[in-house]
Order: sequence, then C-alpha cells, then structure tokens
Amino acid sequence: MKFAYFSILYQFPRQDNKYFSISPKNNDDLKEVVIDNFHEPRINLHRIFYGVERFDCLDVYVHGSWADNTKTEFSDLDDLIIVDSDALTNTKEARKIEKMLNAVDMRFCRKDPLQHHGHWIIYKNELNDYDESYMPLNVLDGSVCIKGNKSIQAFVNLSKTRLGTEKNIYNTLENIKQLNDKYQQGFINLYEMKCFVGSFLIVPAFIFQLKGLRLTKKEAIERKKEIFSEEVCCLIDKCSEIRQDWHLANQGYRFFIIKLLSNIFKNPHLFRIFTKRYSPKFPNHTFSKIERFEVEKFIAESQGYL
Repeated sequence: MKFAYFSILYQFPRQDNKYFSISPKNNDDLKEVVIDNFHEPRINLHRIFYGVERFDCLDVYVHGSWADNTKTEFSDLDDLIIVDSDALTNTKEARKIEKMLNAVDMRFCRKDPLQHHGHWIIYKNELNDYDESYMPLNVLDGSVCIKGNKSIQAFVNLSKTRLGTEKNIYNTLENIKQLNDKYQQGFINLYEMKCFVGSFLIVPAFIFQLKGLRLTKKEAIERKKEIFSEEVCCLIDKCSEIRQDWHLANQGYRFFIIKLLSNIFKNPHLFRIFTKRYSPKFPNHTFSKIERFEVEKFIAESQGYL
C-alpha cells in the first residue's frame, strides 16, 4: 500500500476542510503577519532534512523545542514546509518530493519512534488568506530556517481561524475522553500516552488563540492560571512533569525493539500504525497519577470557551 500524502495535497490542498471556503467578510477579517526572526540550526538538522535542498519550490522551517534547543525525549520534531505551487510544474517532480519527504519523515521516526505526526505542509498562495488554526505562524518566530525565504508575509483570515480553532479544541477534547478511559483502566501504551499528555498541553494555546492572543504552547502553559482553575492547573503541571521525565518511560527491551525496528521500516505511515498498536505499556507507577475528576474538570472548563 502506498501513502502518497504529498501528491494528494498537491492535487487537492485540504479542500475537505469545511472551513476552506470561508472568505473574509471585510478587510477587518484579514490580519497581516510578518515573520522574519529566523536562526541558524544549533544542532545538525540538515542531516535529518537531507534532500530538501534539491527542490527550489520548498521552503523548510523547524520550530519548537528542536529549534530552541530545549527538547526532551518527549519532544516531537515540528516542521513547516511551504510549497510554491507555481514552481511545481509537473506530477513527476511532485512524486520525487513525496519520496524525499517520506524519507525525511522516516528519519523523524528513527529519532523518536513515538513521533505522532509527519510534515506540516502549506501552499504559498494560501498565505494570502490563511487559516491559522492549521499552524499558528507565531510559532515560527525565532525558529530555524533549514532552506528558503527568511521572511514570511501572510494575511490571516480571522473568521476561518476562529472556526478552525473551535474545531481543534472540540476534537482534542474528544481525543482526551477516549484515551482517558484506557489510561484509567491501566491499558494505555506509550504511543497513546504521549498523545494523551500532549493533548492537555496544547489546549491552553488553542483557548488563548480563541481569545485573540497569539501565544506559543510554552507561553500559554505559563499563563494557564488566567483561563483555568487551580485543580486544572495542577493537572497541567502533572502533564508537564511527565513530559520532562519522559525518559523514564522509554526504558526496557520492548521500547528498544521498537526503536530498532524503525531502521527496518521505509514507510513512516506504516511505522506509526505499527507503533500505535505495539508500543509498550505506559508505566503508570513511575509518574504522578492523572485523576479522573481532574480530566473531567479540564474538559468542562475547556468546553466553556466554545
């Protein structure tokens, strides 16, 4: 089975999103954003992204903890790839890019077998009417430019962004509900637990985004007391501690085998399906317990902003 995610995007750029067709009602619905604060890589990211230099139609950026050198073993490698569709002239080149990006994504998985996502891809012309619920552009401030333009100008569609952010919160809370049942029963594995913890840590940024404040995930967590009760803040602190001490979960021969198998797989999509199913069980006894009532309160307070 072939997973041609790039070529599918090339032909059908996210038109399945029901918010895709929303146009700004007036000029007040468009907000100009300029990002021009980029840095050189502090670690050898060029080796991970080997191959992107061959394609002039791609601008490649790395943001988050891999960019500011604060990564832990919990950290996903977060990128943003901007495709100049005018410079992408034929399907043959799109297939070559697809193959190259799959190879880069597989290197993500070898760095962290529990990496939950691949590349974040947008088209350059989307920046003229951009839905920031897909990828808030403020996360690129102070990020690393692997290749391409070191200045990004975009016009954010505020109506589209608000609707998309509400959808992000709703979907994330639904994900928390499903994973909470497995966690409370003691059946959750490492792959699922990483998703569970990460979901709690991203919601504050979504809520601040709804309130019109463009904060990074780290900034939103630091200001959590502005939007959540003391009990919910305690839950978020527990999740931050799990994130910081995640190396304690990546112990034992089962995780070693998963990491070893990442060198055999060639398709990152199939590898994630495999890892999601066969990851080792999360060691609940090693970390502070997330109580059911804390999760329920988190969900209720988050839903209050919708």
